[in-house]
Amino acid sequence: MALRRPRVAIVAMAAAATAAVLALRAPGALEEQELLAYDLMTVARAGLGATAPPRVTVIGVGDADILRWGWPLSDERLAEAIERLRAGSPAAIAIDLYRDIAYPPGGERLAAAFAQGEVIGAAKLPAAGRAAVPGPPALEAAGRVGFTDFPLDAGGVVRRGLLYADTGGEARPSLALQLALAYLARKGVVPRPGAADPSHLAIGHATFAPFEPDDGGYAGADAAGYQFVLDFRRGDRPFPVPGLTALLEGRVGRDLLAGRMVLLGVTAESVKDQFATPLSRRSGEYQYGVLVHGEAADQIVRHALDGEAPLRVLPGWAESLWVGACALAAVSLGWTIHGHWRLAFANAAALAAVAAVALAAFLWASLWIPAVAGLYAWVAGAFLSAVYATRFESAQRATALGLFSRYVPRTVAEDLWERREELLGDSGRPTPRRLVATILFTDIEGFTTLSERMEPALLAAWLDGYLNAMAGEVARAGGVVDKFVGDSVMAVFGVPIGHESAQEQRRDARAAVECALAMRAALARLNARWKAEGLPEVRVRAGIHTGPVVAGSFGNAERLEYTVIGDTVNVASRLEGFDKSPVDAAEPLRIHASEATLALLGDSFVAVPIGEVKLKGKDVPVRVHRIAGPARPASALHLKGEGP
Repeated sequence: MALRRPRVAIVAMAAAATAAVLALRAPGALEEQELLAYDLMTVARAGLGATAPPRVTVIGVGDADILRWGWPLSDERLAEAIERLRAGSPAAIAIDLYRDIAYPPGGERLAAAFAQGEVIGAAKLPAAGRAAVPGPPALEAAGRVGFTDFPLDAGGVVRRGLLYADTGGEARPSLALQLALAYLARKGVVPRPGAADPSHLAIGHATFAPFEPDDGGYAGADAAGYQFVLDFRRGDRPFPVPGLTALLEGRVGRDLLAGRMVLLGVTAESVKDQFATPLSRRSGEYQYGVLVHGEAADQIVRHALDGEAPLRVLPGWAESLWVGACALAAVSLGWTIHGHWRLAFANAAALAAVAAVALAAFLWASLWIPAVAGLYAWVAGAFLSAVYATRFESAQRATALGLFSRYVPRTVAEDLWERREELLGDSGRPTPRRLVATILFTDIEGFTTLSERMEPALLAAWLDGYLNAMAGEVARAGGVVDKFVGDSVMAVFGVPIGHESAQEQRRDARAAVECALAMRAALARLNARWKAEGLPEVRVRAGIHTGPVVAGSFGNAERLEYTVIGDTVNVASRLEGFDKSPVDAAEPLRIHASEATLALLGDSFVAVPIGEVKLKGKDVPVRVHRIAGPARPASALHLKGEGP
């Protein structure tokens, strides 16, 4: 199947993780978390501040001012405040107080204050179950009124501002836009259609792309009117906020008024004009509406004059690509790194990196990347990768141990699995490798004649007992039974994990000879038992040779076999069968070893030289030795009167 191929599986899992996250995101399941991420990034960026000097001052009408001057402020008191502000030479004045009706005394004085041109009044848009609140009549007639409404997210949080709103087929400007345009007009900056899209509003250096329902982390948001995302770059205390009383008593310095956008509005706890903003995540405090209007106006001016980039979002295809890239990276990482703790640490670091990329883009490129979708994609990809890797690893384990474990000692099998990356390729099959190994061949003398004299069932049981005994000695010696061919046994020492050092190769050669001697002892026990049971006794020939082989998995999907091939195998087989003389009953398993093997044995065994032998199919003679047994200690030789 295609999914058994790792590369195909990686792409398929990444696609599945991407589809799952996008399916969650489309109906808004991730919106709350994305907006939380946006708030946290906004808090982080607010600490960096805006590069331009503050251009806004807010005159706050606090609870102390209300106690002193009354509420609502009379027309006379408001007119006096406007006159005081005008004396400070501000660029523009916005009154964030509804003045659709008169609050005598002082109506004529207030009308005169409104008439001089720098003042912008406040209005409220109609909404479900609520009538509109018009601006001061004189300012409405002059077109110097802006609405104070904000789009509110769930929980009453303000994250977006409005440039225009549609009311009865008419586009009405917001208070913040009116204030900003009045300020910019003094600097010769006026609004114009966008160069790339005439339906967009361009002011100075900036073009404001209208907010769309699925921008950033939103999903199906209300995008009515001409909205933009507020950046709150100036933090929790964005502007100086002297009180109304300080203004009326002449205690507000000219430096806080001259050339600035000045807003007069409520900063009293008793008058409910407060909103949660992203910065409330840090401070726990709500922000007064007049401050939010000031921040919106300040943001418009910063974009227009200072070239600060408005917050941008990725197009839909790019957001999908971002989610897909996170999923693909997670799956690839899960496939690359092995070990639960290492993978857990790597995934934790990667999740932090995904969040860091989103934060860096937000802080320094004003680009809102959906961080939560990226994190979900990583988690989904990592989960699918872990599930698949577990199943694939189980399949690899079954393949590897199915090939090796029948006659491999437990310690060898465990070592094999721990080092599986060396052994198994991407296909899950052992990769062919060239290595040095010692081959042991054994064959029963005259087996054909014996088999013809025995009933099939009895022959099978008898042969099974013999092969199990021989294979058991191979396993105990640390070798691998490569194959059984009838009564023949081929065992290999030095696979499947190759031994490159001379010390390891000497150990393999000694293990093969010790195995052959152990087979001899086991065969003697079997012969004694068979004799008692009236079964035939046997003699066995063995050949041992050390040299280079190619070890690997050969065959196809239906029949797969791990084996070793090469001239070393042929030489070991010829050593077993070159001497057809009867095997001595006192030594029921005759062992022939090549010079290559003997050179690795040292003084561990008694070897009787036979001489150079031209083996079948070989042009160059091979020096052969018969292994008589293990070497005896020198003290034992002296006790028997042997030696010098």
